[in-house]
Amino acid sequence: MATTTIPATGGEPVTSASAEGTVERFLGARVRRKEDPRFLTGRGLYTDDVRLIGTVHAAFVRSPHAHAVIRSIDLDAARAHPGVVGVFAGTDLVEAGVNGIPVGWLLPELKPSNHHAIAVDKVHYVGEAVAVVVADSPYAARDSAELVVVDYDPLPAVADVEQAMGARAPIVRATGTDNVCFRWQIGDAGATDAAVAGAAKVVRQRLVNQRLIPVAMEPRACLATYTRATDELTLYRLVHQVDPHVLAEDAVRERVLAGALTGRVE
Repeated sequence: MATTTIPATGGEPVTSASAEGTVERFLGARVRRKEDPRFLTGRGLYTDDVRLIGTVHAAFVRSPHAHAVIRSIDLDAARAHPGVVGVFAGTDLVEAGVNGIPVGWLLPELKPSNHHAIAVDKVHYVGEAVAVVVADSPYAARDSAELVVVDYDPLPAVADVEQAMGARAPIVRATGTDNVCFRWQIGDAGATDAAVAGAAKVVRQRLVNQRLIPVAMEPRACLATYTRATDELTLYRLVHQVDPHVLAEDAVRERVLAGALTGRVE
């Protein structure tokens, strides 16, 4: 079997071969990027590069509170702003049949949250959207969003994960008894305990894992267009994942086109 040795200085991977094949190890090595030329030469395609006739733009009103009840939302001034097509709160989407955002991975004993794209009666984190403005330009949408007046009733909040698990921590979800979303383990617990008990040396260490999210050059964006003749909704977006359960029960057929960082829409 081939093995590859990576220099401590981070140089090119060194590969050795045997009769079993070739294996390259890239940890610590300089890996030449292949996707840069099309972006450096202006041949990349982002969501904002897709131009459709009649495109309108959305701007979101977001909560400054980590935890609060939405007492009222005044949308009248925003709706009267020039260039505005519509202004919607979370209750408008619910009444129109738009479902909550489903969990992408259903783990055992996972507590459902029925989280909505636009908050309905309560916000659960700073920046949660409470209203959306649709206008004929991004500038009119942003100007109109500043006219939305939201009356909040702030609630106690915690920003530390371990404090949120405490017995006296404020509960984020109204239907929950605590803030633990799920408890999950895999493997053979008995065999693991036996192996640890019989080990010559046991090392215990507390590991804190950071929150992780891919940060693309293009922010999260999408462009949707509806074709009445075919009853089809075409969605241009940065990533491939989209969950149809967010749409209403009688939603039209979907066609998702992932582009942007692939360098093309296809």
